[in-house]
Amino acid sequence: MELAWNCLDVAADWFGAARFENGRRHVHLGTGGHHHIRDHFICKKTGKKKRIKDGKTLPEIDTPKGKKRAPSPKRPTKGKKERSPSPKPKKVGAGSPEIEMKHSGSVAGMLGLDQDHDGDVDFEDLREAMQADISGTAYEDLSRQNLPIFICLQCFLALLLWVIFAAQADENFTGRAGLDSIAPGTTDMRIHEDCKDLRVELYRWFTYQFTHGNFSHVFLNVFLALLTGIPLEGFHGSLRVFVIFNLGVIGGACNFVIADAHASLIGMSAGCYALIGMHLGDLVNNWDQTIYRVPKLIILIVLMAIDLINVYADGASGDGNTSHSAHFGGYAVGFVLGIEHGRNIVETRREQIIAAMFTFAGFVAFIFAIAWMAQWPPRTVFDTTPWCWTRQVFNQSFFSEHSYYCVRCGTDDCVSMFSAMRYVSKVSFRLCQNEHGWGYSDP
Repeated sequence: MELAWNCLDVAADWFGAARFENGRRHVHLGTGGHHHIRDHFICKKTGKKKRIKDGKTLPEIDTPKGKKRAPSPKRPTKGKKERSPSPKPKKVGAGSPEIEMKHSGSVAGMLGLDQDHDGDVDFEDLREAMQADISGTAYEDLSRQNLPIFICLQCFLALLLWVIFAAQADENFTGRAGLDSIAPGTTDMRIHEDCKDLRVELYRWFTYQFTHGNFSHVFLNVFLALLTGIPLEGFHGSLRVFVIFNLGVIGGACNFVIADAHASLIGMSAGCYALIGMHLGDLVNNWDQTIYRVPKLIILIVLMAIDLINVYADGASGDGNTSHSAHFGGYAVGFVLGIEHGRNIVETRREQIIAAMFTFAGFVAFIFAIAWMAQWPPRTVFDTTPWCWTRQVFNQSFFSEHSYYCVRCGTDDCVSMFSAMRYVSKVSFRLCQNEHGWGYSDP
């Protein structure tokens, strides 16, 4: 019945006739269900109230203000006596006091999960419990307006490049492969190779995203990009997501140079984290228009917490294969650009102030990154000693103990001195940094 009257409402609004409103009569059915039966409506053309009885519209009656309508006389009954209605047997159904009392004492009732009060918690109850009241157009209703063209092409290209070159490698789909396989060491992200300055090779800031370390690396990135990018592209459009994704890739490289300048970087993780940050920016801009805002916020917090736990675990184990600095850089870029240049359904003064604050913070961070990268030899915020060349050296005349020592140099004189020694070998700077320590640093 309710659905039928709602359809009549829509039809009346569409054709400009009468619109039903107000005057609902709440009738309790024996099974515990409820229907709303309308006993009158207001004509949009005349503005007068009409009454409905047995599906028929009664004629209009003008009643002066301040006067009450006289009650209509009862029809006489022919040969029949009026009898009081016999009491109906009491039925227990959804919404009855017995069910309400039982429901209120259950765990689901105390948590507010049983939305229809039937004593069971199903998927519809959980879905309704996660929904929030909104004002205006719902964000979810606008997230299917565009096809995810860019995200699908990005994931297809990254996966295709890895599969093609991984099939040609000896590792049998287990090793590093992608665009960098064409000319190793020319497309990954790095700013120096020994003391050769690579900062002017700006294309590296973009091309490193098309090389991945192994299958799990490329698979997780593709999965995360599809999961987060499809709804974003449906809401924002392909061009905006394309720009923010790739600016996130560049932002991840910037933060990588600040925090881990002596390593190399591959993979599109920074772009994927830019999409996660963009989701958080969407919540800031469209909080009151998002139906599932609380579950979405919880998921974003959990994702960030997982990455922070991985940072701690990698730091404790000395594993430096994952660049969490690039993740954070991409996340920050996606968040700031999502607030400033993302789609805002209903923009408020508060949101404008928040956008201005984060835009200023992003500009300051960008200037700091440029100034930091201008320094040579490279250094990081965690180790301000500048160097560009590292080796493992054995020389008893230079070092007192009978052992190899890690050395690092930032000048040509230092490099020439240690290169001339007899026992010199290449070494991972992470091994020296995390386990052996530095035996000599210049300057």
